[in-house]
Amino acid sequence: MSTRARSSKRFAARSAEAHPAAAPPRQVPRWVDVAVLAAVFVTLVSWTWRKWGDVLVDFGHELYIPWQLAEGRVLYRDIVYFMGPLSQYLNALLFRVFGVSFTTLIVANLAILAGMTAAIRSLFARALGRPAGVLAGAVFLCVFGFGHYVRLGNYNYVTPYLHEQSHGVALGVLLLLLLERAARRPTAAGIAAAGATLGLTFLTKAESFVPALAAAATAGAIVLVARRPATAVAVRISAVFLGAALLPVAAALLLLRTQMPWPTAARGLVGNWVYIFDRSLILADPFYAKYVGVAGVREQLTEILIAAAWVLLFAAFALGLERALRGRGRGPAGAAGALTAVALALGTGYVSWVQIARPLPIFCAATAVAYLWLCWKRRGDEAAFETRFILSVWSVFALASLAKMILRARIEHYGFALAMPGTLLLVAVLVFVVPRLLAARGGGRGGEAWQAVALAAVAVGTGWLLRLSSFHYEVRTVPVGSDGDRLYTFDPRHPRLGVATGRFLAALDTLGKQTASGGTLVVLPDGVLLNYLLRRTNPTPYYLITPWEMRAFGGEEAVLARIAPTMPDHVAIARIDMSEFGSNYFGDPGYGDRVQAWLAQDYDRAATVGPDVAGQPWMTIYRRRR
Repeated sequence: MSTRARSSKRFAARSAEAHPAAAPPRQVPRWVDVAVLAAVFVTLVSWTWRKWGDVLVDFGHELYIPWQLAEGRVLYRDIVYFMGPLSQYLNALLFRVFGVSFTTLIVANLAILAGMTAAIRSLFARALGRPAGVLAGAVFLCVFGFGHYVRLGNYNYVTPYLHEQSHGVALGVLLLLLLERAARRPTAAGIAAAGATLGLTFLTKAESFVPALAAAATAGAIVLVARRPATAVAVRISAVFLGAALLPVAAALLLLRTQMPWPTAARGLVGNWVYIFDRSLILADPFYAKYVGVAGVREQLTEILIAAAWVLLFAAFALGLERALRGRGRGPAGAAGALTAVALALGTGYVSWVQIARPLPIFCAATAVAYLWLCWKRRGDEAAFETRFILSVWSVFALASLAKMILRARIEHYGFALAMPGTLLLVAVLVFVVPRLLAARGGGRGGEAWQAVALAAVAVGTGWLLRLSSFHYEVRTVPVGSDGDRLYTFDPRHPRLGVATGRFLAALDTLGKQTASGGTLVVLPDGVLLNYLLRRTNPTPYYLITPWEMRAFGGEEAVLARIAPTMPDHVAIARIDMSEFGSNYFGDPGYGDRVQAWLAQDYDRAATVGPDVAGQPWMTIYRRRR
């Protein structure tokens, strides 16, 4: 080695010692990621504690049904139900083991929510790096885990309007995690676990099973194309997966068969598949036509195009900043992001960010096509296989999840579950994928300005949605129930949100005085939370009879034929507006009038609960003649 070479080597060594920043940066320990998400989780739980659910609509049956199953009644035989058996029997088991209380469901659902957050963090961290995992987990918790965007507090993962929905999405996310691990390290146990998870998802509801099935099929196709296993190996893997998927379905069928005839057991097992192909109950029904988006297609398409235009305008703005600031470092990019955050915070509101979900079907479809094409084009490249695999499968999962709201994608209402995968995908692509593409095109430089602006948009959007949730949580100050069943609902003095609370509290007090412990009570068309809090059994098979249920269960004569022989001690009829289902109030012609006639024959009016609605008491309580 020459003297000049030795001198250069010594200079380089001294330079490295004098400038330690040139050395590779120390990595933040992985436990920090978990600690950040745990802090977000605990903060949101503390902020919203027991302020979930609704006293009149939906959530009552999520407490009442598992309580009745824990007492010995049988789903489908004693209680008419239109979803799969998994969720209600799981909650019934929890009640049997840990006691019948709202607290039991709170703890169980928070545990499931924490598991979902961990799975989401793991998937996005493996696909795009640890910061992506933390951001996806935080957005999931803040926007969807505890969201409260409409009056009803049933669209979150603590008190879902149907546990089949929240459990189904949780199983879907778990399936994606198991598929990723099976693709990375295929073992018989891992493949069987993924198959069993898919089978369990079938036992929830169709809206959860279809995305899970699409994700599993996509994962299998990618592995076959990229890894090209031998035919015998592929057949063996498929057999293990399918066999494991059929196992929980077959076990559920056999268990149901021990309590009821084969046709009833099979009918209960398939859940709401029976109804989704009935046009009169879905596309022709006013409620579902509205929420799917087929009522007013032109208006829905207009909203989608307007929202997509705003997203494209924002992308053009971010690209302009990226071009102007490329090569200037992270300082100017950070300043641009801060100014963008201020502008968005002042120039938008929560309505703007709720609308951001409208173009999700277009975005998810485009992302799925792009990543599936990359999987095909670079099928022999193992370097980025994991990223392409996860984002391809997640994109398909997200797109299929939007099927029920394809023309009216939204974050509120059903969106807490169905729009969640697509929204997290959008966040990941904007904040991490696009900046990497920009950096790659710039020879390793660039992407900082785009990423800063995208992070600003995510932060401001999440903040506005938290503010909307806060609007509802702040006025949930009135306790209902006691001890482990306590929940907080809207102050009755609130001019818009508190009306239902005042009626419910009055009904709870009046029914508590009118009915005896151990007596039977039916509340129609909705209000089974009253049964649960009073611990009064509903002897009929029906816990809810909206106009949709009336049609689905065979019409009014069929419903009355199963109600009348049970002769409940008390029947309470509430005047709840059902116009979104096509009828106004229970007792109108074709919707409850035969039940009202039966009550007039065998029951006496015992009490009423006001104030009046359309000239009649809000609730009328009838006592059976002895």
